Formats: sequence, structure tokens, C-alpha cells
Amino acid sequence: MFSCFCSLIFSFGIIILLSSLLFGLAYTYQGLWQGVIRTSLVGALFPALYITVDSMNLLIILHFLVDYLAKIRQWE
Repeated sequence: MFSCFCSLIFSFGIIILLSSLLFGLAYTYQGLWQGVIRTSLVGALFPALYITVDSMNLLIILHFLVDYLAKIRQWE
């Protein structure tokens, strides 16, 4: 039972890692740190948060705040 649970957690981790890296690679035009690494980290954070809190509403609000704050910084 425990080994099945561990393999399930490991599988989720691998899936989150690979999908976030692929997501980050789509932002290579923004540079390595700004585009790929930062976007990959956020891309890994969101599914981990979803698994933890099981709420899409929180993720929608967080996504809005990330985009909104980026836009405000762009105007400065």
C-alpha cells in the first residue's frame, strides 16, 4: 500500500516537472531567467497548489494577480 502511494506521488511529481519545463520553454523569447526558469517555477507551483488545496478559484485569482502585477510593472 505504501509503495503504491509513493509511486503515485512520484508520478505526479514527474508529470508536474516535465509539463512545467515544457511550459517554460514556450517563453524562451523572454530570456532564460525571465522566460524559461521563472515561468517553469510558476508552472510547477500552480499544479502543486491545485493538488494541495483542490480549488480552481484560488488558481484563477493567483493567475490574475500575476498577470496584473506584471502589467503594472511594465507601465513603470
